[in-house]
Amino acid sequence: MRPYPGTWDAVKIGAAGPPTKTDAGWLFFYHGFAEDKVYKLGIALLNLNDPTVVLKRQEEPILEPEEEWERHGDVPNVVFSCGQVMVDDTLYVYYGDADEAIGVATVDRQQVLAFLKGVD
Repeated sequence: MRPYPGTWDAVKIGAAGPPTKTDAGWLFFYHGFAEDKVYKLGIALLNLNDPTVVLKRQEEPILEPEEEWERHGDVPNVVFSCGQVMVDDTLYVYYGDADEAIGVATVDRQQVLAFLKGVD
C-alpha cells in the first residue's frame, strides 16, 4: 500500500498493528498524513492470498485528532494505533495520542462487516 495523492494520507502511511483475518480479506488499520502533518487512522481490506493487493480502502479517516490530549502533546495532532481486538460485538482500537497518552475507540461489529461487504 502506498500514500494516495490528494487525500488525507497523501504523504506517508504506516501499519497500525497486524491485520485481522476475515472471510472477506485482511482487515488492515493504518496511520497516515497529508501535507498538514496531522496523523489519522484509516482502514483497508487486503486480499487474503496476496496482501499486496488492496481490495478496498476507506476514503475518509476513521479516527483523527479532535480532543485536547490528541491535539497537544510531545508530538501534536497525532493519533496512531498499534493494535485492535474484537470482543463480542465490539471492535476496540487502542491508540496513542500526541505521544503522551493512550486512548481507545470502539466500533460495532456490524459497522465493520458493512465496510467489508461494501455496504454503507
